[in-house]
Amino acid sequence: MGGGSVFGDESLWSAENAKELYRLWEAYYKGDGPRVSPKDFAETLLSPCNTKGKKELLAKLVAEMYWVMYLCPSSSLIGIDTKEDRIRGAWKLSGEELEESYFYLSENILRGVGNPGQRFNRNFWLEFGYFSDVIVHLLLLPSSERKSLVSDGWSFSTWLEDLDDSDDLDDSWGRVQFRHMLLFLLFPDKFERVFSNKHRKSIAIAFNPNLQDIEGKSSSDLDKLLLRTREKLEKEKNQPIDWYEESLEPKWKDKAIISKGSQDYEDDSDLLGGRLEIIDSDMAKNIIFYGPPGTGKTYSLNQLKTGYVTKKAEASESDRLEAILRPLTWWQVAALVLAEVSKAVEVIEIANHEWVKIKGELTPSNENVKPTLWSVLLGRSSEAEKPTHPIIFARSQNKSNRWEWQLSADWKNDVPEVGELLKQLKETSNASAMEDISRYEYVTFHQSYGYEDFVEGIRPVQGEDGQEVNYCIEPGVFKQICSRAKQDPDRRYAIFIDEINRGKISKIFGELITLLEPDKRARYSRDGVRESGMELTLPYSKESFGIPENLDVYATMNTADRSIVLMDTALRRRFKFKELMPDVKLIKGGSGNGTIDDGQGGDINLRKLLEAINKRIQFLRDRDHVIGHSYFMGVKSFENLRRVFSDEILPLLKEYFYEDWRKIQIVLRDIGGDGQPNEHQIVHGERIRELDAIGFDHDDYEDQVVYSENEISPASIRKIYE
Repeated sequence: MGGGSVFGDESLWSAENAKELYRLWEAYYKGDGPRVSPKDFAETLLSPCNTKGKKELLAKLVAEMYWVMYLCPSSSLIGIDTKEDRIRGAWKLSGEELEESYFYLSENILRGVGNPGQRFNRNFWLEFGYFSDVIVHLLLLPSSERKSLVSDGWSFSTWLEDLDDSDDLDDSWGRVQFRHMLLFLLFPDKFERVFSNKHRKSIAIAFNPNLQDIEGKSSSDLDKLLLRTREKLEKEKNQPIDWYEESLEPKWKDKAIISKGSQDYEDDSDLLGGRLEIIDSDMAKNIIFYGPPGTGKTYSLNQLKTGYVTKKAEASESDRLEAILRPLTWWQVAALVLAEVSKAVEVIEIANHEWVKIKGELTPSNENVKPTLWSVLLGRSSEAEKPTHPIIFARSQNKSNRWEWQLSADWKNDVPEVGELLKQLKETSNASAMEDISRYEYVTFHQSYGYEDFVEGIRPVQGEDGQEVNYCIEPGVFKQICSRAKQDPDRRYAIFIDEINRGKISKIFGELITLLEPDKRARYSRDGVRESGMELTLPYSKESFGIPENLDVYATMNTADRSIVLMDTALRRRFKFKELMPDVKLIKGGSGNGTIDDGQGGDINLRKLLEAINKRIQFLRDRDHVIGHSYFMGVKSFENLRRVFSDEILPLLKEYFYEDWRKIQIVLRDIGGDGQPNEHQIVHGERIRELDAIGFDHDDYEDQVVYSENEISPASIRKIYE
């Protein structure tokens, strides 16, 4: 209110500084700059500012804005150290550093009060832009009006709503969560500790069954409805309530907001220049992208992956431990524990170590780790029958005549990688030593892919001693990702299946096809206890198994291989289908307008070329076999086009028409309506007379037409569409 500073003595919060900062942000937004992580956002935003003294002031203002924005998000989403590092990093861009110990950067201040979800991190740049816009308009008001506004919650809520309506950024502000954080910070008694737009609407629907047109309600109307709903419940219970308490959350969290065109989409990845809309719902997403070849189906999966990645700067300590321990073998984990405790211990003590427990949770097939530990310890000790590995474990009996284990004297020389791993595990708080953590698996179905590969099966496994071969029940890729999602119910996981229609679905999914349905998904607590949903007994391991509700399933299918109509009916019922068809607007060419230079002073219109080819394919075959835009996305010159035509388009046409060359000639306009050849043919047919070929006339043979491909020229391409 006074225009001062949180961390310093100078005047930072002024209309002049706010307007300049918003100008920089608007240039960043409209320039469609890279959506950088919050860690690098401040430096990227301020880099165009070269005015002496101004950049320093703006850097400090950005740091204080970061501080305000991080007051609400809980440390489970953004670690306290990460928050402090980003605030200090932004301030450091001014050329100064904040003092080491500072009250407003203490743990109690930065702990946070609620989890807005990963969307807040992904859209941090947008949340920051909204905050900048609010500051500009607020600081332009006369001081008395400003004080009056922030002393009345409903006036302030309405003012923010008017600000949203007056903005010209394509309703971008309707997606932000900081609006709700700001109102809660200022008026915690009137506004909810609920920052997700989706959660706000879900609560309103769940406790107001007669509610009509939730999408038509303004943000202020919804604020008031939520307050009335809370006050009514508090009166009934005669005590304060919290929407996320165990007795209330299950009653509203299953109320999904599914509305085409609403602003409650969580995954808003770009799809080849278009917007890929995936419903933001607590219910699991089962989505298949289908269409002809080259329409961006696999690209869509790759774009969605970014929504299922825990950035190294945002990873918790448990995330980092899991990332290190997941790929390790059991002997390595045992060695790490013994190296860490630095003394002889019994197997039970090794089994109870935190690292072993985490490894056990990451290996669903290991119900009891003690036999596994005994096996790996003996296999790399002097007592192994035929040791094929360095001997690094030694055992001895203690006073109670119980076996104890420790590392051999030369273990650092024999297995130096264990020492390096131990260093990493002890430095898990150091995010820079970590890679981003993927919360997804990617698999391609094929004809021989089966249940054993996908869910679980009995497989031969060589023992850790390198000698004995055991037959064990090994989890498949689907069971493994389900296990990870079950252990981490607060975050979403995904499995991406490419070419789903090439596998035999009933064989691959087996009995789990039932559990795929969103309303049958299992909800698990953080302790792994099933709170709702279904489980089945797996045939090999006899385990109870459910598909977690926080696991999304995405797949692609190529309609040129197999029509969607022919798919398993049970599968079609459990998935939503999103068709991807050719979009010529995405073809840029060499100049951005879809054309390329033909090298002879003219040009070729790639968009018209694809439209003409596809129109004829659809007429002669069907729409499932048209050609996608991605074949032409990288074409920047005529040489590129010639290669694409020879290596990709012509082979595809041969496959589509079973080498019916007459139809291929029609598609390429190599023949006219009378069947006679046009000029500049790509596919040329030459009649070979029977008499010329075999030297005499025979009743069993007739004249033949032999087809060949001519060298592709600009004229032969242009005639296809002109």
